[in-house]
Amino acid sequence: MNKLEIRAFHPEHLLQLDLRQHERETLDIGSLLVQMCMPTSHCGTCFCGDEVIAVMGICLLWDGVFQVFVVPGKRVPEFGFRFALMVRRLLDTIQETHNPHRMQTWSLADDPTDKWMKALGFTQEGSMRYFTNKQDTYNMWARYRDNGR
Repeated sequence: MNKLEIRAFHPEHLLQLDLRQHERETLDIGSLLVQMCMPTSHCGTCFCGDEVIAVMGICLLWDGVFQVFVVPGKRVPEFGFRFALMVRRLLDTIQETHNPHRMQTWSLADDPTDKWMKALGFTQEGSMRYFTNKQDTYNMWARYRDNGR
């Protein structure tokens, strides 16, 4: 079984990531790198051996609120539950160590992604039609300190 591990992020990791078609067509890599390298961002790279599987991170928006992101590579579906569990544990650790009252993100509006977001403990807050340069619909998600109560 291939072991997944998170290591410190380096900009070249994003360039080594074998992006899925959707991300290749919609991501502005330069803008993402700028955001990931900001002093208020904390990022990591998911590896399987020496291969970059995904990059992920959080960006402080303001006190108590983080923007969360995961840029998956083509191989992420191969790891299924193990990858989701690793990301869930990472989010739980962020919740415990930084104690944000809100972590938020957005994602492609499709059944597999929606299931993934719910498994990570996020609540859907709405949809954004024509969100990408390809006019894809994205969903807005948030995870709250009090689980939305």
